[in-house]
Parts: sequence; C-alpha cells; structure tokens
Amino acid sequence: MEKHLKLLLIEDNDDDAALLQHHLEREGFVVFLDRIDNGQDMQERLKNHLYDLIICDFRLPKFSGEHALEIFKSSGLDIPFILVSGTIGEEVAVGMMKAGAHDYIMKDQLRKIGPAVTRELREASLRQHRRQTIEELKLAKEKAEQSDHLKSTL
Repeated sequence: MEKHLKLLLIEDNDDDAALLQHHLEREGFVVFLDRIDNGQDMQERLKNHLYDLIICDFRLPKFSGEHALEIFKSSGLDIPFILVSGTIGEEVAVGMMKAGAHDYIMKDQLRKIGPAVTRELREASLRQHRRQTIEELKLAKEKAEQSDHLKSTL
C-alpha cells in the first residue's frame, strides 16, 4: 500500500536529500518533497503549506537545527520533527529531543529513517485523535448541560 508523505526537508546537500528520499521510498512512501535551507523559507512554507513531517539536517551553512526547531515550535504545528545529522553528539541530540524534536537519525544510519517516520506519523495521528475525542467529549458535555438547564427551567 502506498503511503503519501508531504515532507518539508531542510537540507542543503543534493546527495543527502536524494539518499533520504530513496530510503523513504524503499519503505513504501510516495514522497512529495519541498526542500529548503534557511529560516525565512521555513517560516513561509509552514505558514502557507501543509506537511505531514519535517526532516531537518542539524548543520547547514546558513541555518541550524536549533533555529529550525524554534521556528517549528513557534508555528504551533503538531507534526513530527526529525533531525538528521552526521556530526551531532548524543548529548546534543538528547537536548534537542528535550527541546521538542521527535527523533534524530545519524546520516550513516539512514536505513532507520523509514521506521522512524512510520512511528512518528502514527504517534502524531494518535495525538490528533485524542485531541479530537477530547473536543467531542467537551461538546457533548456542554450540550448535555444545556439540555439539563432547559429541562430545569420548564
């Protein structure tokens, strides 16, 4: 079964972008890729486009994973944000996850990107379902309270 994936990729290297896309396609994803390499483009894209996922290189010539994560968090979106790096240390990676990144993958282990994306998309879907259920319960409670109030005034 094909899984369509609208991906915002923050990456400056053509080869790394192609390799990442290749690994996702091997996992059965049909990837619709929007690739950028700076904060201004990221802000514009998040404001004007819908994505299923963000994958961000940790180090870019004009941008950083830390800055990208700040922009992502300020957007209020609840989609997976995965860091990819060839140089990030474990301490930095853990710090980024504590700051709000959902996962990190080392570039020499990109074979893990497909399962990580699948897991994070599933988790995002569960979060969305929980929020929707909570909202439906709130509405049902309000409706019941209004109905009880009407009955008591009659």
